[in-house]
Amino acid sequence: MPHTPLVLWSLALWLSLLFMYIVFTNAIAAASALKTDANAEDKLPSLCGHAQVVSQQGDLPRTHAMLRKNSNGLRYQVEMNPKQPNILATADQRAAEPQATVTISSDREDPEWAPIRIAVFTPDLEDESKYCTAIGQMRPDFSGSLVRCASNDDILTDAKKSILINSILPQAVDMHAKRLKVRPLAADTSIVVNSMPQSYCGSFTVPTAHRTTGVPNADFVVYVAAGPTSTPKSFIAWAVACQYYPDTATITSRPAVGAIYFNPRYLPTSPGEDQEEIDLYGGNPSRSTDGLRRAAAHELLHALGFTSGVFKARGMLAVIPSLRGKANVPVLNSSAVRAAAKAKYNISDTDTFYGVELEDQGAVGASLSHWKRRTAKDELMAPVLGLARYSSLSLAALEDMGFYKVSFEKAEPVELGATAGGKLFTEPCLTDGITNAPTVFCDTLSSWVRSCTADRLSIGRCAFTTYSSALPGYAQYFPNQPTLGGSLSYSDYCPVIQSFSNTGCGRGSLGAMPGSVTGDNARCFGATDLLVKSTFTHPGAICAKVHCSNESRTYGVLVSGANSWLSCGAGGAGVRVEPAVSSPNMFVEGGVISCPPYDDVCYANPVAFAELEATTTTTVSPNAATAATHGVYVSGLVAVAMLLGAWVC
Repeated sequence: MPHTPLVLWSLALWLSLLFMYIVFTNAIAAASALKTDANAEDKLPSLCGHAQVVSQQGDLPRTHAMLRKNSNGLRYQVEMNPKQPNILATADQRAAEPQATVTISSDREDPEWAPIRIAVFTPDLEDESKYCTAIGQMRPDFSGSLVRCASNDDILTDAKKSILINSILPQAVDMHAKRLKVRPLAADTSIVVNSMPQSYCGSFTVPTAHRTTGVPNADFVVYVAAGPTSTPKSFIAWAVACQYYPDTATITSRPAVGAIYFNPRYLPTSPGEDQEEIDLYGGNPSRSTDGLRRAAAHELLHALGFTSGVFKARGMLAVIPSLRGKANVPVLNSSAVRAAAKAKYNISDTDTFYGVELEDQGAVGASLSHWKRRTAKDELMAPVLGLARYSSLSLAALEDMGFYKVSFEKAEPVELGATAGGKLFTEPCLTDGITNAPTVFCDTLSSWVRSCTADRLSIGRCAFTTYSSALPGYAQYFPNQPTLGGSLSYSDYCPVIQSFSNTGCGRGSLGAMPGSVTGDNARCFGATDLLVKSTFTHPGAICAKVHCSNESRTYGVLVSGANSWLSCGAGGAGVRVEPAVSSPNMFVEGGVISCPPYDDVCYANPVAFAELEATTTTTVSPNAATAATHGVYVSGLVAVAMLLGAWVC
């Protein structure tokens, strides 16, 4: 049959075109399933409205609390856990009782340093005239004005109030009590709250007893409210230090009294993480209260002194005249902060390093009261709520204030930038369109390429925006493209991986995430040469379930379609596993996923420590997959064409 080769080549071409069509339509389907907002993170509410508080209170005279000796000489109360308030008590009783305290037992003389005792009072959460119970009411916004309750979101329901009082506040207090020590007041001394005329502090209700006999058994007193706001979507909460210990007449004295306001629309309505999840595993980001617990801890730190005023007064703040082409860059360069940053970011003694940058955008006050999001977006004291980890950086800043002794061993892990080195601070995030810190900033302009977000909770893409006018000179990272930059202004327009709204590893849409499996214990893993059989797609990242061992600090992963686990060991640089080993029906042989360090996927992932179901664990050498020929499946279309060519010849 003289025309057989022509027929076969025609068939091969037809099959190749069919294959191309399938690949293309699958890719289009996956892309259309994605839901994205290029500026989603910039539209998130600021974690705190500290800006407006500081900017409007900055010129007011500082007030100080008084210290009063108690006639009864009471010593510390013996309480090993946060106090749970009696929610059946009357409003008058509860107004005078601390709603969240952590104290220590002591049968000896007071030590020089002891765990901080924070007493939280909530009279404004018990008085219905101070918060919304129905639409149309006029209620105080705790910044000196009355505001209309505009929607159901403004209403402080019993469920929201109960979770705030019984869970969020005591858990936030506990985060600090376990990490901070102070020189405590004598056991027979109380904090007497003086008059607070400021529009913010003066808006909070202070029980009469606090102004006369004072608050005993406390080192810091804080009042909490949750009224409506005229800018309901702009921030989650704000806090302010109201009065200081009377050892000096300046801000250099330690804060003694503070106030915190919560925006009711962001308070959860369902119970979230319990204390065991927090104590054993660092919390659970899939729970409704995790973010608010960390927001409350963030605000407490502002009230405890994490502010520009304290930084300046304690000599911790410096301004670098020029850094990365940017003028007047504020940094904290105190000794403990510098040491913590060098350890965290792997900065050598030979690297140029001026200090850790502070946020320089936003209103006066807040702009110097948070870590710069560009290099510290996952820190507790970042300006926008993210992972909000209580890291060594924030602890170091508190140590350098001189008010506190901190427990560095209880710092939460933050992997972002851990291997970046000093160039993370001294070099632009991109030079001529190429990233200088690949673990922090991305440079892939293609919207098709998928990667893991820094917190490994989602699959995302490198987010860029074309702006209507040229970006500042220091933020022009692409040759001859002055309007192109990352989507986040708080990050100096540095491009980072941003998630889509439906690609979360917890409950994302599998149609938008080929090769993934979702669940509360699922985390994102970067993929190399991975080919999904059903869709003929090469996902740059997939979500897989994680099982962790606290004893050995090792973990395994369960990929889509698998009934056995792949061992990642402790994870880390160069550790890879091959999904096709445990899921041959889902993946083509040869592709691998990278195993990040243990803490990246196991910390704050309590479900990952649950007992395994009846599945066997496939243990493979973590690096065995690196022996695969990663170029074999460069393209499904090329592979088929090569196969057909060999067959017809």
